[in-house]
Amino acid sequence: MEKQGIKNKKRIGLGETVIYDNPKIFIRQSAKEIIATLDFEKSAANNSLYVFSLRNNLPQTIDFLYFLCGFLNSDFVTYYAQQMNIIRFSQGKQPQIKISDLSSIFIPQDTDLQLEIGSLCERFYNKTIGKSNCISEINSLVYSYYNINPSQIETIEKEIKSF
Repeated sequence: MEKQGIKNKKRIGLGETVIYDNPKIFIRQSAKEIIATLDFEKSAANNSLYVFSLRNNLPQTIDFLYFLCGFLNSDFVTYYAQQMNIIRFSQGKQPQIKISDLSSIFIPQDTDLQLEIGSLCERFYNKTIGKSNCISEINSLVYSYYNINPSQIETIEKEIKSF
């Protein structure tokens, strides 16, 4: 930027136009939980959002993005991110999520799980299911996938709230 004579280094460029043009997931950088949302429009993000894109708009890509968005918004992923210090937080400080650590989150390859979560997330975006019902059903699917019992679910919910 200095070589181009740009004095304001905080200026945001468009980045990769292929990401701008294609479906993507935005992940909030500063929160006590993982907050992800889908965007199918041409768009870019400021410095407070991370962007994930597969750089195309094929039907299978869109299906995977629906799944990934739903999975990332599950309580289990938030709990894991809190416990593994992917979300860093201390009293009086703004919570921060490191993008390099996000890649350590295991993404299940189970196609049935992906289809079920993806379908729920798509229904949410098409406004045929409410947010709380969608998250509740996604949480149930994820807990079932990992064989998490009711006592462990209670611990996860308690820990998330106290973080």
